Amino acid sequence: MMTIQQYLKTFLGLVVLSCMALSGTVLADSNGRQFLFGSAGVNGVYFPVTGAICRLMNAYTHEHGHECVVVSSGGSVHNLNGLRSNTFRVGIAQSDLHYQSYHGEGRFADQGAHGGLRSMFSVHAEPITIVARRELGAQQIEELLGRRINIGPANSGTNATFSVLMDAMGLAESDFDSLNTLRPEEQARALCEDRVDAIVYTVGHPSSAIASAISDCDGVLVSIDNEAVDSLISQLPYFRSITLPASLYEGQDRAVTTFGVGATIVAAAETEETLVYEMTRRVFENFDDFSTLHPALVTLDRQQMVSDGLTAPLHSGAARYFREVGLLED
Repeated sequence: MMTIQQYLKTFLGLVVLSCMALSGTVLADSNGRQFLFGSAGVNGVYFPVTGAICRLMNAYTHEHGHECVVVSSGGSVHNLNGLRSNTFRVGIAQSDLHYQSYHGEGRFADQGAHGGLRSMFSVHAEPITIVARRELGAQQIEELLGRRINIGPANSGTNATFSVLMDAMGLAESDFDSLNTLRPEEQARALCEDRVDAIVYTVGHPSSAIASAISDCDGVLVSIDNEAVDSLISQLPYFRSITLPASLYEGQDRAVTTFGVGATIVAAAETEETLVYEMTRRVFENFDDFSTLHPALVTLDRQQMVSDGLTAPLHSGAARYFREVGLLED
């Protein structure tokens, strides 16, 4: 019989998951046990991470009866809205947008607070990353003013975080030649074809999308390190300074300082306790295998996963598991 480790590594080799069109209702099988897991574009870190979680869950469907389906979505905002509308049962989201959705701030101010949002556990760190065409000679974000920048889809975490950065720096759209909203899987090609001067991506590292932009398009990483960023970090605890070392990507010849958030797994309060319990349990009981499935997961720490960036209350299913194994006190 295939071991869990073999099962998951087979997933990494194939990365064959159902990418389904979103609808206004949750899809279900004849027993009503199939559920959608909101992810992001297939070229980022979210898709393999959520795919690994989903495959872990499905390895035990014969025991708990739930069937997980990963959806390639527009990203964090899309996933959080999907939880609000009951399109998704579980999703992945940046820690800042997780916070804003729960409190009804930022992108979610018009909708109001989503008091039914619940945390499950956190995963990898996500610095906001800029890759620019080398010929521009840009080393700092300020040197990209007046240029064509891709800032990600309107409902993505990348777009939302860049908007926060622009506000902190006192910038407007008019300070750039254009702000484009290409999906992550489109942006490296756009950089190669000189349709944009720089791309922005909030992502775990190393990332195949960033590696491609650097190696195939002769791109360079650009620092986001100024007083505005320092102020954001001091005011908002879900942001932190992050350094990308010079050795991270082939062709990257200097360390770059930026800032970022963390990825969190979230659910709706209405999501069945048994579903959340089983998903949390399968990840943590197979932690050693899970943490090797992508380089961004190698530094995961179980205790940090129970607390970092989880600004909405814990879902009762996750809390139940954490208490059983001593990761959460009563």
